[in-house]
Amino acid sequence: MEAEIIAINNDISYIDFIGFLRQNNLWYKMGAYDYEVSDDLVDEYVKIFKNGYDNNELTDVVKKINVSEFTQRYNIDYEEFLFFLNEEGFDYIDVGRSNCAIRSDKADKYVRLFNERTDIKEKMQILKQKEEQGQIELQDEEEQKQRYLQKMEEQRQQELKKAEELKQLKIRKAEARRKAEEKKQLDIKTAMINRLAEHGLNGYFEYQVISLLDERGVLNAEKLQTILNSLGKEGWHVVGSYANEIGHNTKSGGIAGFSTGTNTTIDQNVIILERFVLFQ
Repeated sequence: MEAEIIAINNDISYIDFIGFLRQNNLWYKMGAYDYEVSDDLVDEYVKIFKNGYDNNELTDVVKKINVSEFTQRYNIDYEEFLFFLNEEGFDYIDVGRSNCAIRSDKADKYVRLFNERTDIKEKMQILKQKEEQGQIELQDEEEQKQRYLQKMEEQRQQELKKAEELKQLKIRKAEARRKAEEKKQLDIKTAMINRLAEHGLNGYFEYQVISLLDERGVLNAEKLQTILNSLGKEGWHVVGSYANEIGHNTKSGGIAGFSTGTNTTIDQNVIILERFVLFQ
């Protein structure tokens, strides 16, 4: 039973109860989340804890016995005794420094049962051989795994290399197309300049058309001015304009017998701009 549950069920301090167990070397185990006491010892431990205790009065209480000392006392092989405990499923706990402990009230029983066993050494030898074989198989399996991972990494690196090569190839092709297009446009411009030069001209006119729709039936003059000023800085000037009616916008409403409404046209305002480009 977990120590916290013991403390709650018996209305005692959890911290003090743990200190009682540890300071007096009493039998307990470390569970997954808490100290644990065997169910058959709970009532006895709680009774002693509640009534007060003195180290001299705890001689008959179940305590831990270190297996290393225990096996030396009974002239028992330590490793064989641990193997026996594991095989039989008997409780023991790790107490650090490569040592473990068992319950003092179970010690005589464990020794008697251990001495009745005559197959411990043989079973340990078989287990050792299986472990060694398992280590060899595990090592072979690990080597195979490493070789597989290495092969997969090599394939991944090759795929990355191919992907990078394909990427660079696409970049080179795109750059080649760009240069070819630039050369084409330059050749066209050169041919045009040569034709114009044959007629004694030192440049040519370019034209641009912009289109603005009315906003709420009115041309946005401020917006138009901003556009024209920006184009004017690039040498463009207006040479013509016209408006093209493309629809109507009608709205009406009425309140308490009175009605009102708007009826406006929607115009497309077209402005034509021109600039003269000198040969360079």
